[in-house]
Amino acid sequence: MLKKIPEVVIVPVASEVTPLPAQNNCTDLRTIRINEYLAARNLAPLTQKAYRQDLNYFLRWTDTAWASVDARMITNFKKYLTLQKFGKKQKVLSNVSVRRILGTLHNFFDWMYKNEYIVKDPTIAVELPSLPEPEAKNLSDETFNNILDTIGCSTYPERNLALIAVLCHGLRPSEPSNLDIKDYDGRRLHIRFSKHDSKGYVPLDDWAKKLLDDYLNWRQSKEGVLLLPESPLFLSHSNRNAGQRISYETVRKLVEKIRKQTGIYFHAHQFRHTFATNLVLEGMNPYHVMTLTRHKSVSNFRRYTKAADQAAADNAFYEHMKNKRSKQKT
Repeated sequence: MLKKIPEVVIVPVASEVTPLPAQNNCTDLRTIRINEYLAARNLAPLTQKAYRQDLNYFLRWTDTAWASVDARMITNFKKYLTLQKFGKKQKVLSNVSVRRILGTLHNFFDWMYKNEYIVKDPTIAVELPSLPEPEAKNLSDETFNNILDTIGCSTYPERNLALIAVLCHGLRPSEPSNLDIKDYDGRRLHIRFSKHDSKGYVPLDDWAKKLLDDYLNWRQSKEGVLLLPESPLFLSHSNRNAGQRISYETVRKLVEKIRKQTGIYFHAHQFRHTFATNLVLEGMNPYHVMTLTRHKSVSNFRRYTKAADQAAADNAFYEHMKNKRSKQKT
């Protein structure tokens, strides 16, 4: 007797697994390019942070891939920056800020174009907001002497005087933190890491060399060990970071302390202004001064030559009037 064959039961099999929605990796890819750009520039940590913040304005404004950005988008982004309110206080950005952000974006696109990530730089045709010509903010002799007197009475005057001395030779406030012992050869400082990649050598006068030598001798006698070439040139003495390399915060807090003690409002960058302005006023070739300050832009350096130009114009005027009166008498 044949067994009854059971009916075939068709079990429905789930069709294809529902695919996950495609992930938009555009933002991730854009960030990768930014990271690569910042690494290629070899920027100081604070400068790198500032560049990233500027580029983030564009990342938050659009999710367009870098290769798809065109000149019209950059123009619309410029309008957005000038009209939109930002921050906790909801304020419109100044022309200085808009110009800085667009400048950072231009440098980034220029780097991508040169590295063949894009076929055209979309920022070339976009004009930056115009700004009034900046003035140099140099310190008067009286103000500078008051600052030095206060530093001489501060905690760790050996380090603080040496630190101010190198700032008085055109260094940016963030640059001393990157210096090692090997960067000082007894005559000059070698700036290996700096804003806008403005590397170079900075000669020191006898006053600065003595203060720096005194500080290093004081350190060696205090620590009881030889200073190694790779050791930081300037050390922190704070409770948290004692014995470690100073940071920009060290300079900022020192200036803030001096301001409170003297009642003089100034900032660390004014030492650089004073250095450049005085050299030009004393008749040094502006090109050589620009080399010492490591400026890349003549227009940015122009602020330091204005005082000398005005003094020269004044002298020319008085000489002209003197000659004119002499002719009238004859």
